[in-house]
Amino acid sequence: MVDDVCAVLWQDNSTVLLLTTIHDLRSMVLSNRRKPATTSTNDKAARHAFTKDEHRKLLPIPEIIIDYNHNMGGVDIADQLWASYTTHRKCWRNWLSLWFWLLDITMVNSYFLYKNIHPERSHDQVTFWRAIVEYLLNEAN
Repeated sequence: MVDDVCAVLWQDNSTVLLLTTIHDLRSMVLSNRRKPATTSTNDKAARHAFTKDEHRKLLPIPEIIIDYNHNMGGVDIADQLWASYTTHRKCWRNWLSLWFWLLDITMVNSYFLYKNIHPERSHDQVTFWRAIVEYLLNEAN
């Protein structure tokens, strides 16, 4: 741990490298884990916790790994939303590309927040963007 940043290498069916500033490695959660198949990439390293006859076992898993397993698709979803409706244009000025990127990330994060705060409303991303643009144009007048 350096400056409250903890680096973690987790050996499961595959190797996972993580950095965290919010998790404590001493906090463990009991998780019902399945014995990895012999065809798994790291089967020898991951199978040592199981006896020959065990197929499932309650094992203590660090909380950071539980969070990772439940939230690992979030970056892919954000990248997909960003790629679908981007404002980015080719520019000769470096700062302008950065500005477009920040605008896109801000809009994707705003859309995520909106959907979490108002799950009963079924706006898609395009409708959300249009509502933001209309609001900003009306405020400018």
